[in-house]
Amino acid sequence: GKRLAAIGQVGVISDLDGGNVFELRGGPELGGDHLSFSPDGRWVMTGQHHGRAVHLFDARNGQHSCDLDCGSGYGWFAHREPFILAKGSLDYGLWRAGASQPVRRVPWNNADLNSSFAGFSLDDTFFIVTASDGYLRFRDARTDSDFAEFDYPLTGAWGARFTSDGKLMATFNSSPQLFFWDIGLLRHRLAGLKLDWGGSESR
Repeated sequence: GKRLAAIGQVGVISDLDGGNVFELRGGPELGGDHLSFSPDGRWVMTGQHHGRAVHLFDARNGQHSCDLDCGSGYGWFAHREPFILAKGSLDYGLWRAGASQPVRRVPWNNADLNSSFAGFSLDDTFFIVTASDGYLRFRDARTDSDFAEFDYPLTGAWGARFTSDGKLMATFNSSPQLFFWDIGLLRHRLAGLKLDWGGSESR
């Protein structure tokens, strides 16, 4: 919470008081339309809506580190581990922050569904997959398998955020509403059906 990053035709990083200003430099593209800090503040990731890669910069000095050739301009930092999820049209990949080659790439089950991510769980054990079929899928971050699948109101989720204790998740999309998920209550009810995600699949 002590530094600020912004991007347009160029990207910059600075302290909140305006000091220690660094321009993002050395990358293959000038500017972008979105960026994010890694949770530890070590990295800044940038991308463009119609881009073919996401770009990683050292937040300490603004220097370009590497590009993740994922096939799109979108990536998501894990909360606790130094990993990045990045999507393409045919598959998605898991990268270690600072590395240009993925740890693994995983084909989408159905590339026609325009699948994407809404975010990591707070403990990084699963991530949220959303698609145009209207389902919200909880996917194990270790096995890349879905262990829970829920009907989602209206279109797919655009993003997911968790409270600091990980017990409540909020999701949003193009509708004027926020949707809240009580993870503890959800797991409790699934456990009553022997479908909790403590290693077993659920639908």
